[in-house]
Amino acid sequence: IHREADTRSTRLQAEIDALGYLLASGDGNGDVPIADKLTVSGGMERALTACLADELSSPAGAGESSYWRSGGAAQDLSPPDGTRPLAGFVSGAPELAIALAGIGVVDTTGEAQFLQDSLKPGQAITTPQGGLWRWDGFVRRTGAHDSGAERIRQRQRLEALDGELAAALAEDTRLGALATDAAESLAKARALQTSARTDAADSESVFSAARRGDESARLRLS
Repeated sequence: IHREADTRSTRLQAEIDALGYLLASGDGNGDVPIADKLTVSGGMERALTACLADELSSPAGAGESSYWRSGGAAQDLSPPDGTRPLAGFVSGAPELAIALAGIGVVDTTGEAQFLQDSLKPGQAITTPQGGLWRWDGFVRRTGAHDSGAERIRQRQRLEALDGELAAALAEDTRLGALATDAAESLAKARALQTSARTDAADSESVFSAARRGDESARLRLS
């Protein structure tokens, strides 16, 4: 069992290392994409990346070439009627509040196409499969910019793996301690067994000597 736990810890660490390598910034400027701050629930990674696309690669606060800055509240901007707010599935980056304020989610592209003509300025619609239908008539088809969605999923998987590894290492430590205790108990039991066998042999020798002495005494008396 201890060996299995150790193998699992090794496997988790290998996956963490691989994901860490994939997620490492390749531009050398040290900027952390705002996407890496996000927690996206409900399988809405593609919806988010369809709406914000490459802008998710910009950092929050400050950046070398572009960045997201904190802004005020989105005045009178809300998702279209009959949709679910995309903002309800995204957390971790308040800088995106205004960008997400007018975006709603529907289940199918057919629903999005039907609602597009009724959108107000600033509003947009997406689906869990991606795609973007904007108030100004712009359309981004489903399937575009999936690389951003994959990065978000990989980063969230990395966070989950970190937790799993911590739990696995704690279990490995616990099992290691149990194995050590068991080995010590076994060693003690073997020592006691050896001592008992020695005592038994000594007792047998004493008994045999006493019996021989008794038999000799009887022979002399007879």
